[in-house]
Amino acid sequence: MIVLRGLSDEQMDKAKGFFLRFSDENLLESTKIGDILRRKPGAVARIYVAGLLVAEEENFAFSYNITALTEPMRKALNRERTNVERTAYSDRVKQMLLNATASEVAEELAHQLQAMQSGEGSDEVRWKEVAIHAVRILNGSGDYLFVTADQLMSNASALDHARDDGIRIITIPDTIQQEVSGMTDLSGAPVRDLGQYQSEWNNSFVFDFVDPIAMAPGERDVFGHAQAIVDLVGGLPARVQAVRVSNTMRVDFATASDALGLWDGATESIVIRRDQLSSLSDFAGTLLHELVHARTGYDDVTRGFESALTDVIGKTAAAALATSTASAGRAASKFSLRRLIGR
Repeated sequence: MIVLRGLSDEQMDKAKGFFLRFSDENLLESTKIGDILRRKPGAVARIYVAGLLVAEEENFAFSYNITALTEPMRKALNRERTNVERTAYSDRVKQMLLNATASEVAEELAHQLQAMQSGEGSDEVRWKEVAIHAVRILNGSGDYLFVTADQLMSNASALDHARDDGIRIITIPDTIQQEVSGMTDLSGAPVRDLGQYQSEWNNSFVFDFVDPIAMAPGERDVFGHAQAIVDLVGGLPARVQAVRVSNTMRVDFATASDALGLWDGATESIVIRRDQLSSLSDFAGTLLHELVHARTGYDDVTRGFESALTDVIGKTAAAALATSTASAGRAASKFSLRRLIGR
């Protein structure tokens, strides 16, 4: 037992403040390396080693108590017990965060990630591994969608759909988004970036197909030209089993509206939105556009798709001109024959 005498209460409180057990810290999560502590409002973050304060950090999101020491840390502590340099403990702090699974830790890190876009954010999320881990924890703890600042502005329709679905939008730096794209969270589920969300939305979509018998006479007449239209360019690819019409259509997130048509590999069919049957030109244009997708597998606005679409336009024009020339030739022959008989 040790008895200290002649100390004021203020001096005792200051001395006790160097020890974790007297500092009234709030534990957020324990890991095999140490404890992650909630940073006290209005105070700097504190770094403890085995319960002893060794440093303070103004731009850390959390305080930490390191219990598994490294050799550099032991040497640093032998030289100085307070104001230990960050290089001595930064690896242990990083490893604690990489071992964290608590959603409250991830939520705070996500908040700091978003703050990075404006040049703020805590120092922990400037470690790329920690930022990526935070995204993985958060993805598995609720409905979140991770987007960049540019995606936030250029994909308003998709994000409105996500919000309507009860999904929370989290803005992350471009460098982090590139890393987490295609990655899974701690439970093995895909990290939901914009591409993943669109796939989820499309996979949940159900078409409302229209039987030709239920079409209006004018619609049925336009739809009846489907075979003649595809014959202009060599017919349907083998992978396409049918051309179908639907009252509903998946959303084209790029244009913020329902797509006019699409090639649907799941049903092996080209699906046309019903309102395209209002005119033969609209129906033909959409049908040929989707036929190119089905035939090539290329996405819109790609060099391959543009080249294939140009080829289809050329074949369509050639077929139309050949038909027109043949008709004109037959008309001219009849006219000449009439003149000949007239003589």
